[in-house]
Amino acid sequence: MRPSRTRVGLSAAALAAVIALPSIGLADDGDSPTADDLERLVDALADTHRAGIGFSPWMTGSQFLPFAETDQMHTGVLGAEPPAVCDELLGLVEAGPVAVPVLLKHLDDDRPTAIEPVKAMMWMAFNDEYDRNRRLVPEAPDGVDRDDTASAPEPYRITVGDLCFVALGQIVNRSWSAVRYQPTGGLVVSSPVRSEALRDAVRAEWGKLDPAAHRASLLADMARPDHDGRRDGAYLRLALYHPDAVEEPVLAALAQPTWDVFAVDRLCKHLYRARSPEKRGEIFDAFVAKHGAGARTGIEVQLYQDLDMADANREGRVHPPMAMKNEPRELLMQLYGQPESVTAADRPFVDGMARTDLARFVEVLVRDSSRKIDAAVLEVFRTLAAKNDDDYLAVRCMKRLAGRGHDGELAAYCHRRVGKGGHEDAALRAQLGRLDDDAR
Repeated sequence: MRPSRTRVGLSAAALAAVIALPSIGLADDGDSPTADDLERLVDALADTHRAGIGFSPWMTGSQFLPFAETDQMHTGVLGAEPPAVCDELLGLVEAGPVAVPVLLKHLDDDRPTAIEPVKAMMWMAFNDEYDRNRRLVPEAPDGVDRDDTASAPEPYRITVGDLCFVALGQIVNRSWSAVRYQPTGGLVVSSPVRSEALRDAVRAEWGKLDPAAHRASLLADMARPDHDGRRDGAYLRLALYHPDAVEEPVLAALAQPTWDVFAVDRLCKHLYRARSPEKRGEIFDAFVAKHGAGARTGIEVQLYQDLDMADANREGRVHPPMAMKNEPRELLMQLYGQPESVTAADRPFVDGMARTDLARFVEVLVRDSSRKIDAAVLEVFRTLAAKNDDDYLAVRCMKRLAGRGHDGELAAYCHRRVGKGGHEDAALRAQLGRLDDDAR
């Protein structure tokens, strides 16, 4: 869910700092903001008086401030005040990697902001959560990611250092929240000001970051993401900070094998009903032969998800109980050579995307002008969306392709699919209207 934004105006000091930034967001070439410019923006953070994503007691969400459409609310309190956009924070994030040394220096800045002290409804915890790419950094640094849920609710004053932590996370593609809501009625605080371990972890991983290292880190997130949101976030940051580096990793991502999650789910149910190993092997081999390497990966992903549910079912944690018992584990052992002790926690990171995840990735690909990416998305549209009447994927391809020389083909798809009763019917009609308006 995308929350509405409330803008908080710049203070006089912050406005002067922003005016002084001659080419904000361009870290690789051109003039960059000076340390004094950035210090003025940090000083102005003390004037922040409204909570936002990453420092709100009423919601948990994610965003990349320079692009408003990326705001996402993951969970929150109904009727709560919408998150505000702090223009000082936006200025720091737009400055990109050149702002990192200043932000790192201020992680222990205990100056209070003008936000009223926040307090949990029922409970609060100081967990020092430290998001990282788990595929690249398997183990959390010492002292962070704690499970401190015994703290009694008490008012907490959000500081300048907390906002610097949030800004750093946005620049380096990490979801760092200094304050966030946790159902039900909870407040989780991860403050580098009060936690030396959290502060040390941030500085140890990012203390030597320069524009070249920042670019390399984002490319690594694109090539080896630990989840799909990591890949999407890396693209957005590359598009803003290092636009010349966007094309190659996007083309590589679009070339990865894909699978249809609905077909895979049906296939797994079929496998569970087939009791003999021989029959299961035949069904599996036939499906992979028909649908390709992506199908093999998709089945593995589904089996690990089902194993997690099956174990919860066997332990009496699923109500009402399911008929499925140990079938996912048996299939992982037979088809993927896993030991009898395999658990859901052993799920490997995979290269490839479910078609639904591919659609969400394509949806964010609107921040560059690469003709090669246009051609790759068109190929996705023709081979996966149009061929399979996949309206969800088709609509998201159209967001990239509309107005880039293929409107007739896109309109023809819309005319063919409108009125078929799918969930994307309204989106297809809206897209067709835009295409027809452009044609006139």
